Amino acid sequence: MFSRIAAFLLLVVLLPLTTNAVPVEPDSAMEYIRQLSAPDVFQGRKSGTEAGNKAFFWMAEQFDRWGLEPLIGTDLTVPYDQLACIEKEGDIQLLDSRHGTVTYQLGDDFTVCTNSGSAQITAPVTIVGYGISKPEKGWNDYQNIDLEGRIAVVLRGSPPNGEQWEDERSRSYLYPLAIEHGAVAVLFYQNGRIINGASIQEDAYNPNVPTGYIGDKVLSDLLYGSGHTIGSYKRELRNGPFSLAVDRRLSIHFATERIEDAKGYNVVGVVEGTDESLKQEAVIIGAHGDHVGPNADGVLYLGADDNGSGAGSVMEMARAFAANPQPRTLIFCLFGAEEQGLLGSKALAPILPDTYNYITMLNLDMAGRGDGLTSIPGGSQIGEIWYPWYDSLPDSVQNQIIDGRPWGGHSSDHAPFRDEGIPVFSCSSRGHHDFYHASTDVFQTIHRPAIAGAVTYMSMFIEHLAAYPEPLAESYLKARTIWYRGSAIAWDHSSGDITTDLMKAEENRVNGFMGTILTLPTLYESTLLGYTDQFDAFDRLRLGTSLKDITSNARGSRGTLLLAIVADNLTDADSTNLRIWSKLGLSVLRVTNPHQWLVDHEALVNVIRKAGFIVETNYYEAEASVPLAEALPGQLIVVGSPGSFETTADWVPERLRELDAGIVLRGSASVLSAVPQEGDYIKTQVHVQPDEYSQQAALEWVDQLLKEDLYGSSEKVEIEDLIGGYMARW
Repeated sequence: MFSRIAAFLLLVVLLPLTTNAVPVEPDSAMEYIRQLSAPDVFQGRKSGTEAGNKAFFWMAEQFDRWGLEPLIGTDLTVPYDQLACIEKEGDIQLLDSRHGTVTYQLGDDFTVCTNSGSAQITAPVTIVGYGISKPEKGWNDYQNIDLEGRIAVVLRGSPPNGEQWEDERSRSYLYPLAIEHGAVAVLFYQNGRIINGASIQEDAYNPNVPTGYIGDKVLSDLLYGSGHTIGSYKRELRNGPFSLAVDRRLSIHFATERIEDAKGYNVVGVVEGTDESLKQEAVIIGAHGDHVGPNADGVLYLGADDNGSGAGSVMEMARAFAANPQPRTLIFCLFGAEEQGLLGSKALAPILPDTYNYITMLNLDMAGRGDGLTSIPGGSQIGEIWYPWYDSLPDSVQNQIIDGRPWGGHSSDHAPFRDEGIPVFSCSSRGHHDFYHASTDVFQTIHRPAIAGAVTYMSMFIEHLAAYPEPLAESYLKARTIWYRGSAIAWDHSSGDITTDLMKAEENRVNGFMGTILTLPTLYESTLLGYTDQFDAFDRLRLGTSLKDITSNARGSRGTLLLAIVADNLTDADSTNLRIWSKLGLSVLRVTNPHQWLVDHEALVNVIRKAGFIVETNYYEAEASVPLAEALPGQLIVVGSPGSFETTADWVPERLRELDAGIVLRGSASVLSAVPQEGDYIKTQVHVQPDEYSQQAALEWVDQLLKEDLYGSSEKVEIEDLIGGYMARW
């Protein structure tokens, strides 16, 4: 069980300064990367193909040679079924351009999606905006258009109406939807990027409908003479759906060959722990070993950076730790088919044997570019371990390690483990990954300092974590993976001492309350200057001016302090003061009687609007807050309890949201259980959170919501939406 913060701070004083005792060799990692990205053997490591699977058998041979043991069954390779296709033909021609027939170049002007359907067609083109049909969320690109027998061009992106569009942006949604509306081929455009290896998942696969990506040249040619450029068409989409049938025909010939009964492989090896009391706890270290292989013209995409660099680095750490076992068990994984939708990690994460308690997972994706800076985001989930370790490092090492929150969504192989309730780190080198999914991503572009940084700093933390002397398994690990993706707020009153106030804000941050609204009893310019002057001593805190600062700073695990005053006694004569205080850092005005306050302070409203102050009222006065929200659209937050929300007329929260007011409800999980999971909280994008500010209380709160399954099974909302996702869209 995790100990309290104070115990950890005491323990770090007793431990020696962290050093890298396990001898990792960057040059060995470089050699593994060179072999993985060599063109003659593994041919780009596409999972499910003969050459791609050969790469995984080779990696398993190295694990076996170093003495790693299987985790599942008796083999270091763990197979899974997958859809796999070989690209055979890729041709696109524009038949009626102003120059006659134009033939486009595969790999430069367009690409074929992995698992594209096959067909030879000639058809006119309709550009269908974002390709989304969700009238209930205020957007329908297919309204009143006839796509039957036409080629659909879809711009990858999100409608700018404040809704959450993560699910609808996926090809698994967009591709079959276009086919459903009659498209005979589907071409994606993503800000001019020609993405080779963008995959179609098996649940969306259609063997008869071609799909691929086009770049600027193709889309510009299609738009020529339509009255629009790429830029002007995008601007039209800011105002609403805008589908455009263009007077152009494309001839497309895509051919792929499906591999029957295809299998991909993960490589999974165990270095058993040496301490009888700790060896049942396991740390998972992984990277995907696949890439996208050759295109139809035989051009190889070798994936040295993505992700030969990560796989080679994990191999080197596996070699080093196999020779130097740690008190805890270490499990090294090389995942297949990440490029085809995280298929390998999705297959492995749910079948992890209960032999071990899995306390964390570190994933390394793209470690081959940069000068040695290494991103190891995720430490806030186990902050009692991470922060004392990180703070114990010399400045020269701290400056090379970038922390923060792990990538959200499902973009890399840490995500399936996070979804299983295991705290995750999404690691990478901090550099310009210039050759992403390009045929130029070859070994010669790999920077040795980037690899050295990744294997050195990751192994330092793994060694610290694996040797930590107290048990780490606990019942709230899954709750941690959720809570530390949120943006909860703590409300405090100033103690009268600036350092004490900032220390409290830092404690709130560590506990997962990423924003602190601090009410000052009296206000002088010197008071505000005092807070700004002392922020240098608290490098994980930022002084904020809006709720968006809380959600944006939280991505880097930074806390946000918002300074507040009770504004009931302000007078019209305070106009000048408000302008000055705003520039010095004051950001929140708390109002107890919004109706009367608006009557008495109408002259101040324009000053407040221009200065961008947040005005906070209580939800018990929600109806009376509506006129204030109308006077200050986008600047009001209404804070209360679930009970006050339930007893308010339905039109009130709906009107508040129309005016871009934020609604924050604080209460116990048992009180929240009275609210239907697909009810008004979702419609009005309410932010909810516990009303106690300790980490223990917050984790218990999330755990209770999980146990009661209030939101976890809903297709429309997740707990992460309620504790920060909605706030980010206010």
